[in-house]
Amino acid sequence: MLPLSSARRAVASLLALAAATMGASCGRGEPPAEPLQGIVLIGVDTLRADGLGSYGNPRPTSPHLDALAARGVLFENAVSNASWTLPGFITLLSGEHPTARVYRGKLKRSGVERLQQAGFRTAGFSEGAYVSRQFGMDLGFETFWEETAPVILAPGPEVGIAKTFAKAEAWLRENSSERFFLFVHTYEPHVPYQRLGFGEGLDPGVFGGVFDREQNDLALKRRVEVGEVEREWVRALYDGGVLEADRAVGGLLAVLEELGVSDRTLVVVTSDHGEQLGEHRPEDLGLHGQTLWDTILHVPLIVHDPRRGEAGRRVATQVRAVDVMPTILDLAGLAPEVPAEPASESNALREPMVLDGRSLVPILDGAEDDDRLAFSELRDGKNGRLKAATLRTRTHKVHLNAPGTNRPALQFFTLEDDSGEQRDQAHESIRERARLHGELQKQVAEVERRGPPWGRNKSVPANLRRRLEALGYLGEE
Repeated sequence: MLPLSSARRAVASLLALAAATMGASCGRGEPPAEPLQGIVLIGVDTLRADGLGSYGNPRPTSPHLDALAARGVLFENAVSNASWTLPGFITLLSGEHPTARVYRGKLKRSGVERLQQAGFRTAGFSEGAYVSRQFGMDLGFETFWEETAPVILAPGPEVGIAKTFAKAEAWLRENSSERFFLFVHTYEPHVPYQRLGFGEGLDPGVFGGVFDREQNDLALKRRVEVGEVEREWVRALYDGGVLEADRAVGGLLAVLEELGVSDRTLVVVTSDHGEQLGEHRPEDLGLHGQTLWDTILHVPLIVHDPRRGEAGRRVATQVRAVDVMPTILDLAGLAPEVPAEPASESNALREPMVLDGRSLVPILDGAEDDDRLAFSELRDGKNGRLKAATLRTRTHKVHLNAPGTNRPALQFFTLEDDSGEQRDQAHESIRERARLHGELQKQVAEVERRGPPWGRNKSVPANLRRRLEALGYLGEE
């Protein structure tokens, strides 16, 4: 999109300031009166919650993110809506579950548009593939850069994650004097796992060196025998990727400090989904997009609004990825809903569209502590048919599985004493099972009513197809 003119931006900034001031007088707790100078949303692809020390990883994988959590709020039970990248980032950027209402070949609605209209300079820096213009992820961004070279390469200033964050930092240096929204996406720690630091002294077993897609296929097709030795090796390499992402995030946070805007910048860090590392089947190493286990859906969520003074707070209340964008909009002083479309001769004025997600500000303010039902689903990327869906509370989780998935049609787990989802209780007489099953069926029906997002085969350029295939996509999603 073309940048707003200086006059339009000035007017929009004044309107946004007025909105923020009005929001501060509404009385939900004690919202800060001072408007935000900046907002940074960082999406660390394929980061499961327990990849971070602050979520229980015994390795020192995340000193900078742990320090950010110590300055802000860590949500212990944040649940993604998806097990692969495209639907995950549709939800993070729009605040909606992926349906034809928000996505059909390209993203149709985005909270970034709202921020741009409110006078924020908007910029996105992505490592491409599914987070690309091809799929409409640039919607609302004045500046949008995406990597077109191989995604994950050895550390260096001109490749991979170092390049992505360097570009984001350069943009910050040029634009932080105005109100800004910055989105940064990286594929660390996605396969291939190439960061060997935590593997020092460990036996790689049947694997050697990096764990890439070829070794992933050997394990998945059971051409090699995978045991605890191999699982420990792969986990060490995965954790090395987490450390690499943490270093990059730390560098970006240091730039905010250097520029003198860190005390007025909201920083949100999360992920689109997690990763399987052999918990349910030893051969499922470095995989996502096939199941809806919690190893895939439990993601980190750290929110640091320096105006609020909530250092070191940990929130056990269950929240969802779909709540992230409404929260950003709310903290920016904007109503977390999509405005009505203007009336025209062929289109009567419609009511504002309420998002699927809800702002987390009431939870932050202490006005709400109820767990939010977390709906997640997996659909065939070619025809849109449902393959699996789940509904989760903090204590229970129900799975629906379509025929042909090699799993029971209905599964039910009590997470309080079975957090690894190993003991199916679907055939036991548990009242919560029937309740969640009914709610899940309603959620699936609503998606079907709006129309699934997939099913219209859209041609993908050859170079993008190669990059998606290298990441393990375009096969079994």
